[in-house]
Formats: sequence, C-alpha cells, structure tokens
Amino acid sequence: MKKDQNMDQRFKDALSTPPSFDYDPEAWAAVEERLKQARRKPAGVFLPGWAAGLAVLLLFGLCGFTSYLSIRLNRAERQLARAEARFNQRADTVWLVKDHYIYDTVNIHGWQQPAMQSAGNWTRRFPIFQPGAFSSSGVAALSAGKRRLDDSTKAGLPGRLPILQRFGEEENTTFHPELSRTAPVARLPRADAPTPGSLNPSPPPFPAIAGQKSSAASWLRRTAHQTLKRSKPQGLALMASGSIANVFSMPGTSFSSYILGIGGELGYGPHWKVEAGLELLHLSFELYQEDNIHEYPSLMPDNPSDGLQELYVRLEYLQLPFAVKYFFAGQGSMRPYLKAGAVLRQARRQDFNFEFAGPSGPYYRPLSIREDSFYLSSLRGGPGLALGITRNWGLFAEALLNYDHRLGKNDHTLMRYLSFNAGLQFR
Repeated sequence: MKKDQNMDQRFKDALSTPPSFDYDPEAWAAVEERLKQARRKPAGVFLPGWAAGLAVLLLFGLCGFTSYLSIRLNRAERQLARAEARFNQRADTVWLVKDHYIYDTVNIHGWQQPAMQSAGNWTRRFPIFQPGAFSSSGVAALSAGKRRLDDSTKAGLPGRLPILQRFGEEENTTFHPELSRTAPVARLPRADAPTPGSLNPSPPPFPAIAGQKSSAASWLRRTAHQTLKRSKPQGLALMASGSIANVFSMPGTSFSSYILGIGGELGYGPHWKVEAGLELLHLSFELYQEDNIHEYPSLMPDNPSDGLQELYVRLEYLQLPFAVKYFFAGQGSMRPYLKAGAVLRQARRQDFNFEFAGPSGPYYRPLSIREDSFYLSSLRGGPGLALGITRNWGLFAEALLNYDHRLGKNDHTLMRYLSFNAGLQFR
C-alpha cells in the first residue's frame, strides 16, 4: 500500500524535472517530409485529370457521327419509298383526240367571189371578209380558218370522237387574161364548224397599271426586306471542342484548368461567319502566401490563435461566347481565320477549403459560394485554322487570348489567360 502511494510522487518528480531534448536534424527532416507528403493532393486512381475533357469530346463526336448516319439512312429510306410508290402505281389511260376541220376553198382574183356553201352569218363571225375589208388579195392568205383546240376545249369533249372525213369543194375559177399572176388562196371554214372565237374567247384586256409615287414608307419596307434577305444565313455548322488554359494573371501553384464547349456557326458568304456556344470553365489551384489569400473570402478558425496555412480553390464557370470569324480563303481544305468576340460568364460554383494549424494538428474548413447571374466579363480574340476532312466533317484549332475587363459580384480576381482550343465540326 505504501508502494502505491509513492507511485504518484514519482510522476510528479518526472514532470517537474523534464529531460532536455537536443535538436536532431534527421528527426526534423523526417517531420518536414511527412508534412510535404500530407500537403500533396492524391493523384487520380485510374486516369489523369484531362481524361474527363477527352471523354466529353469523344462523346460529342460520337453523338454527331450517329446523327449524321441517321440523317443519311432516313434520306435513303425516303428515296426507296418514293421509288416503290412509283413502281406500284397503275398506268393511267391516255386518250388521243384528233381534231379534223372541214373547210371550203375559194380563189379570189381581185374581186369578191362567194363560196358554194355560204350558210351562216359569216360577216359577223369573220368581218375581215366583208366587202372592202382589205384592199390587197394578200390579206386573205393570212385569214385561214384552221386553228387547233387548246387543252381547256379538249377537256369538254368525250373520250372518243368519230373520225371526220375531209372533203373539198371544186374550185369555181375564172381566169382573165389581163391578170398577170394568180392571187393567193384563202381558206374559209364551213358554217356548221365551231368558230375560233367561240372555242377560245379572247381574254379581257389588262387593266392599266397606275404609277405609284415612291414614299418614305415604301423605301423603308424595301430596305427592311433587303436587309432581312441579306441577313439570312447561307450555312450552319455544329461544333464540339476542348481547351487547356494558361492563367497568367492569378497567383498560386498547382494550377489545373480546362474548357469544354459546344456551339453553332452561321455562315454569311465565303469569308464571314458568326459563332455562339456554351462553355464550362474549370480552374483549381493552391495559395500559400498570406498576401494572395486575403483577396479571397475569409473564414474564422475554431480557435482565434490558430493560423491559416493554405487555401485550396476550385472554380467552375459557365460561359456564353459570341464571336465573329473572318476567313482569309473563301474555299479550300485549309482555311486560316481571325476570331474576335465577347464572353458572358456565370460563377456557377466556387469551393474554398481552408487549412488551419491548431495545437492538435492541421484541420480543414470548407466554404462554397453559388451565383446565378450572367455578366459581360471578358473579350477574346486570336488566330485559328479550319481543316476540312470530308464534305460534312472538319477539324479546327485556335489560340485565343481572354482578357477580363470587369469583376462579377462574387469574383475575386481578374482572369486573363491564353487558351488553346481544338475541336470537331459538322456542317
């Protein structure tokens, strides 16, 4: 029992007189190495970080290729359906209608001579043959009563018509020795034959076109119509792309960034094109220096005496780019171009992970910020090259400089970066 009571005294003596711990360089180097390993982020298990961008790019390419195959198959199916429909159609019955006209022949030698069949009021139907209607016998040659029926007249006739026999009248001709030559022959229709005027009546005369004075309203309408006609795009192309960005305006280490995008392109002539799309910008990095950390949101530690050692930042933005392209070559498989435009940005997700150093060791406190409004953030421009592979498919590559000119509501530093973009195009 006495031994147990003295045990407490031994502990008190050991704590009151602690042994001296000398500096050990090897032990201190081992501790620093363990701290460095703890700060490193674990690498990917199977694939590196850029494999996600490559997978999305391949997915868009596969979707575009399957869409192209489905369009071609649907077009071939429609052509086969039309050919089958024409093959199964019954042949229509076509009636051949022949029109035979019966007429008399009268020779005129300078004076009027009546025909043998003169039934009907021919002066009403053919006023040109009235006495004194012409002064020369040559006019009679142009007044033949032979005229074919048009399609509208044939539609009212029956399917089969009896064959009409042509017959002619003997000429009642008296030659005079004082006439040096024979006058032309005129052909007169019979009285019971349909007249050309009754078969195909002359259309009413066209109304006179009144001249309209040009006004400001009509000029505006014409100008608006021409502008809309010129603004109609001549071609449409779909694009899918991926980019790597080199952010040179932001401090930090261990940068990781990529841009994934889809979009469309409207062509206006061989040289000008307008582009619009949707992009996802991912950016992650680490900050160690206190001068750079204070630009970002702050978070209080659990203990006021704990210090901030490191800040892990992960940013994701949605971007709506609008750009204009000018192609130096109107045609060809390789077409260099210049591109300039603006970008609307939305801070979709901002994650911050604060590392504090406490008495019991480092600990982490996360902070997330969401923002749902778009704002005009930056301008971009640079050269590019379009390469045609087939009639509908092509590749493109471009180097773009993105320059932020303003900060958003929850932005903390201007992003100015150089991106190298490459993708697939379907026309």
